[in-house]
Amino acid sequence: MKKGLDATFVHYGIRKDDLPLIEAICHQHGIDFDWLQEDVLKRYHAH
Repeated sequence: MKKGLDATFVHYGIRKDDLPLIEAICHQHGIDFDWLQEDVLKRYHAH
């Protein structure tokens, strides 16, 4: 198991391995994944 933080976690507060699940849920519910990733997750994590 790798130790440390991956870049995805640093930018979004979410592990890289969890992003495919979040993307699948977005597609299932008609939510733009890019919008969620950049405008919601990244801003929320920065706050």
